[in-house]
Amino acid sequence: MFLKKRNIISMIMILCLSTIFAQGQMQQDQSSEAQLLFQEYNQLNQQIQQLQQQAMNDENIAQKGEALDKEITDAMVKNNPEIKKSLDKRDNIISQYQAAEQSGDQQKMQSLGQEFQSVSQIIQTEQQKVIQQPEIGSHLQEFETLVMQKMEAINPETPQLLSKLEQLRNKLMTMQQQQPNQN
Repeated sequence: MFLKKRNIISMIMILCLSTIFAQGQMQQDQSSEAQLLFQEYNQLNQQIQQLQQQAMNDENIAQKGEALDKEITDAMVKNNPEIKKSLDKRDNIISQYQAAEQSGDQQKMQSLGQEFQSVSQIIQTEQQKVIQQPEIGSHLQEFETLVMQKMEAINPETPQLLSKLEQLRNKLMTMQQQQPNQN
């Protein structure tokens, strides 16, 4: 369940990011440099996600991830019982997205992607509060370290790939911020 949910969420987040850049950048006669950067960003992001997925396939990491996910969710609900509605809504959106994807309904997928983004912001705000708690924060750091070590064992160039991804993201964000000033 943990791995499946993470994969779907990652796919929807990529769709949302792609949609934002596609609408905001590409449709406004953006330079070929931005298009190339965006393609490179997507390819590198996919490569990193594949590495992350391979690391998450490790049984020990998967179990720790599920335990951490439960710990964070439980703490979120304890701190704010209303967040349960947002978590349920997110799960419902994921199910609807899968159905729309299977039927090829691009418009519905885009709409659900936007709705997912909105609900995710609410959840992420609550998550940020929870991971500030020392115990949960340390568990998260341990888990991230474990995943990163496994990713590096799979591909020793992982740190360089992540650094390059961050550089590309920063360039794309800068270009996006400069775009309105060019009109």
